[in-house]
Amino acid sequence: MRKLVVVLIFFLLAATIVSHIMLTENAPTKITIPMRVNVDNKPGTVGFDTGTELLTFGRLGSGSTSKRTLKIENNENYPQKVTYSFSGEIAPWVNLLAEYYLLDPQTKMEVPVTLTVPLNTSPGNHTGEITLLFKKE
Repeated sequence: MRKLVVVLIFFLLAATIVSHIMLTENAPTKITIPMRVNVDNKPGTVGFDTGTELLTFGRLGSGSTSKRTLKIENNENYPQKVTYSFSGEIAPWVNLLAEYYLLDPQTKMEVPVTLTVPLNTSPGNHTGEITLLFKKE
């Protein structure tokens, strides 16, 4: 009887560990990237910021548009669906071309990101975030 209890406990423990590993492997990966634009309404204003820690659109005038490229990568051995959402003040100003992106295993993709500053936007720094969700397809 004692051996049966030990075997049963071992089996339950092993099943718990396996299910935890399976849940962890299938859990979506979430990445949040800060975004920023500096609005300056002086005529002829344009600026570039090439920082790599955030998605920045430089210095723009009210009503101007800026495009950047977001590089996404799938290092897994299975396809992934990448969805996104925006938050913060500049969320309504930003646009991506597709509703979601599919990445084959071990591939990279460049995604164009466009920001259009609304007319009559007050000068200064304006911020937001983009959140990417990588999920096994």
